[in-house]
Amino acid sequence: MKKPGVPGLPSMKMEECAVRYNGEGSFSNCQQVRFAGLENASDFQIFQFARANNFAVVTFDSDFIDLNAMYGSPPKVVYLNTGNLTTKNISDLLLDNSPKIIHYLEFDSDDILELIKAP
Repeated sequence: MKKPGVPGLPSMKMEECAVRYNGEGSFSNCQQVRFAGLENASDFQIFQFARANNFAVVTFDSDFIDLNAMYGSPPKVVYLNTGNLTTKNISDLLLDNSPKIIHYLEFDSDDILELIKAP
């Protein structure tokens, strides 16, 4: 049985993932931090990796909000303020908000996009 997921995004069982928006209505080159060789990296190292490689960060970790406040954007940060949700519920949250995410990634607007969903 195929695990639920977001087309173009990796499984959401992760601390952070990095995404690139391809400008054509979908995401490409998405990587989980662990698959980018950064599983044991500090938040700052992940932030710097995303900046250097033109990634946005999708995360549950509010420390990236602080990093963004201190160092600015890029990278853009999609903060998942969700509490404990299943992988399917997180996937649904991303799918339901994909137009908002795409708009956020396409334009120089807010430095952080916060997606909120109560468990």
